[in-house]
Amino acid sequence: MGIDIHGLHFLKLASTRQPFGRVATIGRQGIHIPRHTLLKLMSAKDEEQSWPYCESTLMEHFGASLVHSFDNSDYEGLTGNPRGQGRHYFSG
Repeated sequence: MGIDIHGLHFLKLASTRQPFGRVATIGRQGIHIPRHTLLKLMSAKDEEQSWPYCESTLMEHFGASLVHSFDNSDYEGLTGNPRGQGRHYFSG
């Protein structure tokens, strides 16, 4: 699961209306865009990205103050799961 080029354009549009604030994702979302394309679209430096996941991109470029990922397992280092076994990956 993740963010492709069309999802990125939608997120950019949505963030022009207001910063994201606290964000919850269902599963840890990857970025499915070539790295050089993402960096160009976001005018970002390579070290700003939490490649291949979206947390730092949402925080640095879309105004997210917190990114919390939920899933039934902590396979990808999620921040929470229904059984209370998740661990904090990224809290901002």
